[in-house]
Amino acid sequence: MAFRIEQHGPVAEVVLAHPPVNAFNSEQWNELPGLITAAGKLPDTRCVLIRAEGKGFCAGVDIKEMQKHPERIVQLNRGNFLTFKAIRACEVPVVAAVHGFIIGGGIGICGASDVVIAAGREASNVIRFHQAGTVSGWIEIDGVRHQVL
Repeated sequence: MAFRIEQHGPVAEVVLAHPPVNAFNSEQWNELPGLITAAGKLPDTRCVLIRAEGKGFCAGVDIKEMQKHPERIVQLNRGNFLTFKAIRACEVPVVAAVHGFIIGGGIGICGASDVVIAAGREASNVIRFHQAGTVSGWIEIDGVRHQVL
């Protein structure tokens, strides 16, 4: 399974667990919205934390699937859209805890989240798309994270 939900007190964690780079195929992207919604509805949940295992947070799309089955692009894009929509519609705040690389759909998860926390020197450029359409980001310099507007 590419994802799992863990409950830790008031925090429901949605764990991206598809090593080595958390690149998801169209079926997986379409599974994720339901998990995010379910995590937000767990009893006593006050926050949903989306985190990942592996080398980086999320490499987005499984490129191999798109090369073999380009006709699945609409299904894949629908899964991306529904994932971002589920994050925005979640009944509790959603925090993305990112590390390593953040590519494609991973950036979308960050943009839809209420808060993004970047860990490690390699997570140096996390882009956040605000609802108003403006872009801000964070850059890490010598271990100190700075917001860029």
